Amino acid sequence: MPPRSLITPPTSIGDALSPLISLSEQEFTDLLQAVSGPRSFSLSKDEVERLQRQLGFAGSTLSYLLAVLSFIYNQVDSVVEDGKPYDEAIEALIQEISGKQPWAGAGPAAAERLKLMLRSSDARRRLRKTQRLRSGFLPNAVGFSSFVDLRPDFGGDGDALSLNGAVEIIQFRVTTDAEGPPFDRMVFQLTEETLRELKKAVDRANDKLALLKANPVFPSSTTEKT
Repeated sequence: MPPRSLITPPTSIGDALSPLISLSEQEFTDLLQAVSGPRSFSLSKDEVERLQRQLGFAGSTLSYLLAVLSFIYNQVDSVVEDGKPYDEAIEALIQEISGKQPWAGAGPAAAERLKLMLRSSDARRRLRKTQRLRSGFLPNAVGFSSFVDLRPDFGGDGDALSLNGAVEIIQFRVTTDAEGPPFDRMVFQLTEETLRELKKAVDRANDKLALLKANPVFPSSTTEKT
């Protein structure tokens, strides 16, 4: 039975997809339902954690699986945009993957599950279009983390060395979807005062977004309908 826990990153697309075969029919139905919504394979952190517990996956297994499914779906979608019928594109891709990864003799069942996972839908097409509009030409922030510390303030000299107190240090790291440096991450420091200014800017951005969503002239769903 394919593993439900991938400790190290999978070495191939077939390895990343192999956990699909270990799922029971009900578990597969639950996974299919989870990725059939508006967010498709881009589930939130809470959704991934909840689904991971539900399916009995450990480590980053589910994250690897969703990432590969998203990649494959986009590849198929690109081929379809170039004029190839969707069914033919799916079939060719599945044959290519199955040829390199027999999945312990479960090829037909795996192929059928993969077809169901990759089927096209209006929700997925809308999400892909929205993602394209959002990405534009600039890297998008995808993760945020902070670090708060105290730096000692030493005074004196030699035997007279003393500790005069400490200075609060706040560091922020923003990771992006850029493929590499220098734009894949940004790290900067703040004081307590500039942290408050940052919070004000975030709150104001939320207020502006709420105002846009409340205005019928520019509804929040505009990008999904065009």
